[in-house]
Amino acid sequence: MLKKQSNEALQTLLPFYLNDTLSVTEKQAVEEWLRREPEQQANLATLRRVYSAASGRPQTAPSPAVRQRLIAQMRTTRQLRSVPRWLPWAGGFALAVTLLIALWLIVQPGISLQWTADGPVTAFRVYRAPVGSDNFELMYATPAQPNAQEYTYIDTLIWPSQTYVYRVEGIGQNQPAVSRAITANGQGALPGQIMIVFTSLMAGCCAFSVMRSYLGDGYRLTRPLRI
Repeated sequence: MLKKQSNEALQTLLPFYLNDTLSVTEKQAVEEWLRREPEQQANLATLRRVYSAASGRPQTAPSPAVRQRLIAQMRTTRQLRSVPRWLPWAGGFALAVTLLIALWLIVQPGISLQWTADGPVTAFRVYRAPVGSDNFELMYATPAQPNAQEYTYIDTLIWPSQTYVYRVEGIGQNQPAVSRAITANGQGALPGQIMIVFTSLMAGCCAFSVMRSYLGDGYRLTRPLRI
């Protein structure tokens, strides 16, 4: 038994009926519809005249010069170049990491230490240890500058939840002079750290979206054909 179809669906099958490209079931459905509705025979006749007029027109071919030019370009130019699908991810990640490092060096979110030179010294060393520990680690060393009294060091290699103890050592002709212990918490650097990480991630996501939109499905034209 043939499946009943709407008039609109059967009407769309008329061009394929003329081309004889319908399946057996579809062809039988169209023929039954034409027998059931004789007025559709006029539409079929109109389509047949249009089809005959279109198929009877002479086909035009490109000139020999254009044909030769197209063949030469097809032989010498690789039209499609494969682009790795991981490239947008790699580009976004690379931009995010690069921007993260650059902003970290510029903004320097961390604990700031300031001290004043007291007496003749040749260099300064800054030591750090977690609070409650005596295991001080050398974090920074700088030579003393002529006519410089104020010195600053920003420790950016910190955890926001950690409290640190700092000591500044001045190297002179006599015994090294060590400053009193300075205790500082890393929570003050947390807003700046969050801002830098968020900005870097957003820039990486934008770069990923732009590259993915430009590359499309992984292929792009290296050079268009010119006629």
